[in-house]
Amino acid sequence: MKKFIISGLVAGVVILVLWNVVGMLFGALLGFDVSALPGLRSYTDPIMTLYYLYPFVFGFALAYAYPFVEGKLKGDMVVKGFGFGILIFVINAIPSAFLNFTSMGYPFSFTVVSIIGPLVYLPAAGIAIAWVRQLK
Repeated sequence: MKKFIISGLVAGVVILVLWNVVGMLFGALLGFDVSALPGLRSYTDPIMTLYYLYPFVFGFALAYAYPFVEGKLKGDMVVKGFGFGILIFVINAIPSAFLNFTSMGYPFSFTVVSIIGPLVYLPAAGIAIAWVRQLK
């Protein structure tokens, strides 16, 4: 239970930091403001504060799932964590980006960021989880 909690928290922090860095970087490079997209709650809406829990919800979900596939992953801790992150990217981010692109009137740059962000933060979160789980 201790490794689950610690790995979920560590993965959540990794996702939170990289999610924001990639979002800001590519938002600036590609010229769009996610807060201006239709359908997003105003940042002044109190419910919007829950938006920032997303990385931790995702981190704990990843921490829960990792032990189920850990034995199937080959290599050292970094390779296993990276592979786990890529697996989750394929299962989660690609279908989500496809859905955004095909069903929403968001700029194409939003779809690009919705692919690049998870491609960065999911392998990093996977490595963080694998690292915590291998600690004695």
